[in-house]
Amino acid sequence: MNIRMLEQRELLSAMHLVWEVFAENTAPLYSPEGVAEFQRFIKIDHITELYNRREMYFWGAYEGTELLGVGAMYQNGHISLLDVKTVYHNQGIGRALFEAMKQFSTKNLGLMRLTVNAAPNAVDLYQRFGFYMNAQEQIKNGIRFVPMDYVISSADIKQYNKKSHTGLIIGIVVAAVVILTIVAAIFFRVFVNFVNNRYDSYTYGDGWNDDSWDDDYDYYGNEDDYTYEEDDNSGIESIPVYESAGLSYTIESKDYFEEEYGTKMQMCMDIEYPQLNGLDSEHADKINQILKDCAMEMANTLYLNPSEDFKGYLLEQQYAYIGSQVRYKVTYMTEDIICVVFQDVYFTGTTSDQYIDLRTKTINLKEGTVYEIKDIVNLDDDFMDAWHTSMKAEAPDVAVTDLILLDDFKKVFAGEYEGDEYASAFFLKDGGLEIGLSYHYSDEETGTVGWMTAPFTWDEIASYKTDSGMWKIVGNDN
Repeated sequence: MNIRMLEQRELLSAMHLVWEVFAENTAPLYSPEGVAEFQRFIKIDHITELYNRREMYFWGAYEGTELLGVGAMYQNGHISLLDVKTVYHNQGIGRALFEAMKQFSTKNLGLMRLTVNAAPNAVDLYQRFGFYMNAQEQIKNGIRFVPMDYVISSADIKQYNKKSHTGLIIGIVVAAVVILTIVAAIFFRVFVNFVNNRYDSYTYGDGWNDDSWDDDYDYYGNEDDYTYEEDDNSGIESIPVYESAGLSYTIESKDYFEEEYGTKMQMCMDIEYPQLNGLDSEHADKINQILKDCAMEMANTLYLNPSEDFKGYLLEQQYAYIGSQVRYKVTYMTEDIICVVFQDVYFTGTTSDQYIDLRTKTINLKEGTVYEIKDIVNLDDDFMDAWHTSMKAEAPDVAVTDLILLDDFKKVFAGEYEGDEYASAFFLKDGGLEIGLSYHYSDEETGTVGWMTAPFTWDEIASYKTDSGMWKIVGNDN
């Protein structure tokens, strides 16, 4: 099992898991108001905002590619989520997530105390972790919770800071002060009946009250001490862009967002796509529709226009999950041509049915023509060997390139492959282009999903060009 911090693209699958666990184990304990409050908290737009603003950190427990559990914590040490798939309960996953949060709190945020507003059915679990109750059960906005504290001990500090004797000594002193302070505070709260207002500024462990959040909150520790690994150098964000100067058109970002929560199904469609304004072309409306349709492909398949077979499949699930989160990047722009890449993270019925696809559109702006791989390169053995060599150099550890024959990859690029495991894609970029595919390989031993592309400079692709008109209007940026 691997415990690691989550990337932004993984938040949607994490919230699906959280809702699944909540609906099965905790929702029956809450009033409808409380369930609605929790649903509001885990909406993907709210969670993404917390992630981007670094107000909350997220962890995932993985076995291979399967997400088993999720933990989340505010920067002040308040645990907001700790959920493990029901089938994996009592296997130490929750404790492992808690240990990861505790270690991060000590080493990166300088905290000596963690808090949680535990759901009634989670109190025993947190007590086994070392938390203690500092008040009786409370109800706020329909959420039932028990305020609990955890004091980071000298043993914790020693474990996480084995190379720093100074940190250990300081930690012991601070821990002692914190313990004395907490004990005094508990007696004081009992004496003055302060307990009911103690946690108004905290986010619930299984619920939320955003109205009391203070952007100027004096967090414990220094955020600058935390080195956060941005996702800007991976996926579509890493693609270098080419844009001609003085374009006559502009690009406006549009979005489609729909979200539903129910006891039998959760749905989230969070889709962004570009639209061209001021395009001097009789094909302007057609081009914008092509771009929108590409972004909305899975939303249409899963939600807006599902097949009868798919509807039946959803009804068979105890808890059904469908979703599509699409982000795009315009990678090549001139007066004559535009190239857009869409990355889609989607779910086709359950939290385990998660995929990530790359879909691309390269469009002639004057003619409305959409170019395909088979249009622009000769799919002969020489090209396929060059593509495979480039792909292996780009991603030497991706086994998919060795799972089927090059003739089958050729069929994928030509649009002739009969299976649905692969879908071809190519995009233009600054200095060249990349050619590849999305893959859904379902073999039990090597099952994996994702996308991969092989890069070519303009010079490297020159000997494989067809007589496509695309080559007359691209490649002048090198």
